[in-house]
Amino acid sequence: MFANLRLSALRAPNTARLMSSSSSANKRSLADKVAVVTASTDGIGFAVARRLAKDGARVVVSSRSVFTRYLRPFQPFVRRKRENVEKAVQTLQSEGLTVSGVVCHVSKHEDRKRLLDQALKDFGAVDILVSNAAVNPAFGLFLDVFFLSSLPYLSLTSVSFQTSEDAFDKILSLNVKSAFMLTKEFVPHIRRNGSIVYMSSIGAYQPFALIGAYSVAK
Repeated sequence: MFANLRLSALRAPNTARLMSSSSSANKRSLADKVAVVTASTDGIGFAVARRLAKDGARVVVSSRSVFTRYLRPFQPFVRRKRENVEKAVQTLQSEGLTVSGVVCHVSKHEDRKRLLDQALKDFGAVDILVSNAAVNPAFGLFLDVFFLSSLPYLSLTSVSFQTSEDAFDKILSLNVKSAFMLTKEFVPHIRRNGSIVYMSSIGAYQPFALIGAYSVAK
């Protein structure tokens, strides 16, 4: 099975240019293909889903229900994420594209299963998986504050924004482990000559000092 899968990583900043470069000769080139795109109700994920659908694929879009456990009590936020899925589906369907959608938090096994089941129920197969979901709950130093010693306008005694262990675990769990688990669960159902795309970031190639954990994860 793996011999017949194409695995690739896209740098996020280049995605729009990549997606818009399809020529008219390639239109409908993905006819009869089924694509699943995580975190795809807006931004880069939505653009990828739209491009795949315009090229003929039947697409399943998704969005997570909540960002963190701390927001779980705020039900309007959960409803808003569900509405984001519905809005994305309606927008793409209004353009004549074949799309369905489901709420999916990729760090949760039951949500990943629901995403896979939805794709198989709606379209009968999976050919393309785009792992776009990622999170960065921490904006701070990766290791110690001494890295700021070269910045005279910052006082080391006042610096408190370091990457906590909880934040590091969350970043690695969702950005890396979830992508692995998603792949592990989808591969048995991806048809011959299918493709899996992992969305990367410029941070993977040019790490930023204050999002070190995120850069490592990407």
